[in-house]
Amino acid sequence: MHSVRRETQEDGFLTADPILARLIESFDSVRSISGATSIFEASPSGRYLKVGLCRTCPDLVISGDSVELPLEFSPEILRRKSRRMNSRDDSDVDTLQVDTSVIAKQWTGAKSAQIVNGQFSFGPIRALVTSRFESNRYLVLCSLNPLKTSLAGAAGMMAILAKFAAASNSISQELDMLRGRIDRAEIMATADPLTSLANRAGFNMALEQEQRRALRYMGSTTVAIIDLDGLKVINDTKGHSEGDQLIVHAAQIIKDTCRSTDTVARLGGDEFAILAPETDQAGAEMLLARLRHGLARASISASIGIASTKGPNPDIAGLIEKADQLMYREKNIKKRSYQVG
Repeated sequence: MHSVRRETQEDGFLTADPILARLIESFDSVRSISGATSIFEASPSGRYLKVGLCRTCPDLVISGDSVELPLEFSPEILRRKSRRMNSRDDSDVDTLQVDTSVIAKQWTGAKSAQIVNGQFSFGPIRALVTSRFESNRYLVLCSLNPLKTSLAGAAGMMAILAKFAAASNSISQELDMLRGRIDRAEIMATADPLTSLANRAGFNMALEQEQRRALRYMGSTTVAIIDLDGLKVINDTKGHSEGDQLIVHAAQIIKDTCRSTDTVARLGGDEFAILAPETDQAGAEMLLARLRHGLARASISASIGIASTKGPNPDIAGLIEKADQLMYREKNIKKRSYQVG
């Protein structure tokens, strides 16, 4: 079950998740109707039930603290000691077993339960109900005062609440799995499968975000377009496997050259792009030099175009066109030099 101790400004608990909000509401309802002080979530830990605070009144413990209840308060142990006392003898313990997963105890008269755990001392506890909602997890109702309802009524409510908690836990897990699948699908939709860089769609999303950021803060932005030279020749002579290895190697070099805040993308084939926020003309020249040096060290030839913008009306889309033109100008110069040679 999700922790119910996450905070919001409204009432100290996170209620954005409708399932969690409904569960918290159910905790509060049972606590209010039964007159209990607190309802906990617990799990076995050694000789204790390790308790994570779900919802409480300040006279028991401070929200965020945790306690340990002796295992004698778990259904398994209580069941072995289960006995119904004569109702006329109000100085003894009343123990009620509702079913195999719910045990309730109430101390009446002079008797009460005292729980001491390190720096915490709880008591006298007048009533306690434990209800299993998973194989090794429990809900624990604890009251410092006599219950407003009968012991059977409180135990019955806890049994229902435990079933709801188990159902909520299952639904939450399914929702988490679904959210994970959606996240993975979104990543796959914006990522290049060969290099794990952003693809064209992912790069376009980054451009839109950068356009909004640049308009708001009037910062500088740099875009670089990189096109590998001679990939077609490698694919034709050595095979596409060799070509793919070259693409992956180049992608890693380009990524290592950039900052974590930059967006590096493979736009398709042998073409890559870099979006570098907060990078002016001087920064662009440094980036270009690092790219050329890194690719040259790996004996990878590439044509690169790079462009920057700064001012109150940045045109990020125009940067792509300008960088693309500069890249093709360099590629054409290389072709002419090859022909002359």
